[in-house]
Formats: sequence, structure tokens, C-alpha cells
Amino acid sequence: MIAGMTKARILADELRLSLLAALAGALVGIIGGAFLSAAEWGWSAFRHLVAAAGPAAAFGQALGLPLPGWVIGAALAAAMVVFATALTRRVAPEAAGGGTKEIEGIVEGRRPPVRWVRVLPVKFAGALTGIASGLGIGPEGPCIHMGGAVGTMVSRGARQSGEDQAVLLVAGAGAGMSVAFAAPLGGSLFVIEELRRGQPHNFIGIQAVLAASVSAVVTSSLLLGRGLGVPMPVPAMPGALELALVVPLAVVIGAFGVFLNALMIAAVDVSHLIARRRWIVPPLLAGACAGALTAAWPDAAGSGTGVAVHLAEVPPGAGVVLALLLVRTLMFVSGYSCGIPAGVYAPQVALGALLGSGYALICAALLPAMPFAGQAFALVGIVALLTATGHAPLTSIVLVVEATQAVTMLPALMLAAAVANVTAVLLNGRPLQRLLLDRALHLLPTHRWHHRT
Repeated sequence: MIAGMTKARILADELRLSLLAALAGALVGIIGGAFLSAAEWGWSAFRHLVAAAGPAAAFGQALGLPLPGWVIGAALAAAMVVFATALTRRVAPEAAGGGTKEIEGIVEGRRPPVRWVRVLPVKFAGALTGIASGLGIGPEGPCIHMGGAVGTMVSRGARQSGEDQAVLLVAGAGAGMSVAFAAPLGGSLFVIEELRRGQPHNFIGIQAVLAASVSAVVTSSLLLGRGLGVPMPVPAMPGALELALVVPLAVVIGAFGVFLNALMIAAVDVSHLIARRRWIVPPLLAGACAGALTAAWPDAAGSGTGVAVHLAEVPPGAGVVLALLLVRTLMFVSGYSCGIPAGVYAPQVALGALLGSGYALICAALLPAMPFAGQAFALVGIVALLTATGHAPLTSIVLVVEATQAVTMLPALMLAAAVANVTAVLLNGRPLQRLLLDRALHLLPTHRWHHRT
């Protein structure tokens, strides 16, 4: 009798936790979906504003100055980024940067709990303003952090305690990643492989994470009409030659990923040193560059997923690819490090696609008789770079396959992820989020956060 009651209570607890996770996921689907739609609209509106000669000329005439579009773009974007950075510094300093490192720190007990009352509005408004200004930052990091905040809100509202709070925290974060890429399985793997790296998992927790991720994507799709995360053409299954050519590409990208992580940490350090004297300088410069690029070269600005799609549809020349790779790398590290809420995954999608597209051009030049699908190597580049920087190969593979529906590319993507991961490990690379978390703990002491929301 007692055993039967205990089993019934366990089942009831499992059901309650799954329902709470599904509720959190639905809320993340609404908030995250609205944020993604608003970010897309804001970036599009800003791009058209600075590109249109009429509005630019009218604005300049109103000021009595013959201002070109790139000057107006630089001024507006600088003001937007400075506002977002000031808001973050004043209301919720922990909202700066991405959300993955914050959730990891909380799960490991290295960060205080999410102050959801502050984090939700600051992350939404700050990241939205930054993305709309053309900064090379992604929307998925903010979605992850807002998802964790929603999970915390639900757990506190339902008076959960202990492990259940941690489960709802990471389930909400996984739901945020799922919404950002329209990839519920990828978002769930993200929790298992990255957020709770090295920690034990149980069936109840995994079930809650799956419930939150599926609920978030379904809600976002039904209510807001969100479609594929990265709508790229699906290439044919690669042949033996293309699979063989994946290996050197993955080795190069594995090394590049280690370099990119080091460059990111260096940029964070430099920005922090400058900000100690004049906090306004890093966001002012980053915003001005982003606004000017939006007017002069839109492909070099923005979060990056649109660039990946454009590369697959209209492959550019080798010189353009190299220039884009250089400029977007600089815009990525400067935008993330300036103190604004930002994500790192979407910019890496663009960089990986550029590396893969450039490699395809080299292969086509060396072997002109062989057909090479540029979009195939672009997808390989994306998976390889995400794996090299994050050390989460399964998450990288599944996210890209779900976001693009490129199931035919699975063998090539699995090979690329394995080779890139081994290369990064052999070069003593560490996961980017771990590096960012350690740096944040050093630059932003935890005791600064212990005040009432």
C-alpha cells in the first residue's frame, strides 16, 4: 500500500514538473518569438532607413547639413547601442553578453539566481536595440537567458525548490535556444551537452526539457508563424570526393575556432579596460561602425543568418568572401564585447558559412571538372565552427539539420563536427562559454548582484 502511494506520488511529481516545463516553454515561445520577430523587423527597418536616399536627404536637410546615409546610420546606431549598454549597466549588469554563460554559472552555483524581473525587460529591450542597429550579434543568446528567466519565474510561482528549480531553469533556457533556431531537439541537446556539461541527468529532467522545447517551438509557430530557423537550399547528398574534402576544411575551421575564442576573450578584456575609464567608448565605436556598415555594405552588418542564406543563393567571389570574413569577425567581437546583451551563435553561422563558401571556391578552382555545391560546404563550415568554439558536436549537428532541414548532409556534418572538435582539443581550445563565464566572474564580481529585485 505504501509502495503504491509512493509510486503514485512520484508519478504526480513527474507530471507536475513536465506541465510546469511545458507552461514555461509556451511562455518562452511567446516572448522569444515576439523578440525574434521584433528584431527582424527592427533590423530591416533600420537598414531601409539608412539605405533610402530620400529619408537620408530629408533628415540632413532638416538639420541644415548635407549628411550622407552612412553618417546618419553611424549616428543613429551609436545612440542606440549606447542606450542599450547604459540600460544594461544600470538595471541588470548580468544581462550583458550572452545568456549561456549565465545559466551555466547558476547551475554550477557560481552565479546568483536569475533576477527575472530585471533580466527579462533588459535582455529584450537591450538585445532588440543592438540587433536593430546592425551590430554583429545574435538573438539566440538573449532568447536563452530570457528562457532561463521565464523558467525561474514559473518555478518560483509554483513554489518549487531544489533540483526542480534547476530543471525549470535549464528547461526554459533550452526552450529559448529551440525557439531561436526552430529546433526543439537541438535545444534539448543544448541543455544536456552544454548547459549541464559533466552533470548527471535523470529521466524526469530530460522529459521536462523536451516538454519545454517542444511547447516553445509549437507556440511560436502557431501564434507567431515562425518558420525554419535558417531557410537555406537543401543540397544533394555529398559524394566520396566531397566527404574527403570535408576533412581539411574541418581542420582549418577547428583551428580558426580556437583563434576566434581567444580573440573574443581579448576583445572582452580590452573593452573592459577602456570601459573602466570611459564606459561609453566601446558601445559608441561599435555602434557607429555597425551603422556605417549598414548603409555602405549591409551584408557585413547584422546578426548573420541572413548572410548564410544569401551565400547559398548567390555565391560571391573569393575576394568578397575574404573581406566579409574579416569584417564580420571584427564586428562580431566588437559588438559582443561592448557590454550589450548579445548572442554568439548566429554570427558564427555567418562566419562558418563564409569559410565553407570560400573553401568551395578554392576546390572549384583546383578541380574545375568536378561539381561542388557551395551551400553544402557552407553547412559543413557552420557545423565545424559551432563545434570548434563550443565543443558541443551533437548540438551543433542537430541544430543545423533542424534549422535547415538538410538531412542529406548528415554524414558530412558528422564528419566535420568530429574532425573540428578533435582539432580544437588538440590545440588546447576550451569551450567559448566556459571562457566567457570565467572572464565574467573575474570582471563582474558576484557580490555586486546580491541586492533586491
